[in-house]
Amino acid sequence: PPPPPATREVAVKRLPGRMGTIGRSERRAIAEETLEVLKTGTYRVQIHPGTRESLVDIADALRAAADATVLIDATEDLQNCDGHEAVALPAEGVAAIVEVTCETSLQAGKRLSGEGGNEGDVCILNFASAKNPGGGFQGGAQAQEESLARSSGLYTCLVAHMHDFYAVHRRNPGGGFYSDAMLYSPRVPFFRDDDGQFCEPWSASVITSPAPNAGVAGRACTR
Repeated sequence: PPPPPATREVAVKRLPGRMGTIGRSERRAIAEETLEVLKTGTYRVQIHPGTRESLVDIADALRAAADATVLIDATEDLQNCDGHEAVALPAEGVAAIVEVTCETSLQAGKRLSGEGGNEGDVCILNFASAKNPGGGFQGGAQAQEESLARSSGLYTCLVAHMHDFYAVHRRNPGGGFYSDAMLYSPRVPFFRDDDGQFCEPWSASVITSPAPNAGVAGRACTR
């Protein structure tokens, strides 16, 4: 049998950020600014201290990610998803590496995308709202999905699936468990750090999967 996955704990310095301490109104303002970036496809950032801000154009990357976002239905055969054969499993004897780090999704994604030429090959699981694209990020809410939506082009990728993903879950919440349907968004451009500041763009694919509503599910299970 193949060896068990190799596990290692990686010590990563967690950078201080504003998102955990600032108020809802400031997070809402950052979200509004992000929506403007998604509309224009550009933003300005100071790449090197002491230099002028540079104009960064993510329009093409954003359009490509949104156009390639696909719904993986709960009943779909994952072995032949959307007509594409599943990637073959690694050969026996190839051990996986499981890292346990003290990082946010943004920190881990950015770090991994810059390691060993992994740009675009990193994938982030977005444990998401089943009913609203980006969760409550436009209202200044703060959780994992809201952080991702404020910091990237993910929202543009999700809103195109209001009818076949979000509306379905609104009509049938499944007792708070929703469904096993997912959205896959390849190479989404990211342009903010955890502190809400603009950064040089990097990309990661995102799997958006509905998070169960624990309160609703708990009440349903006790009936």
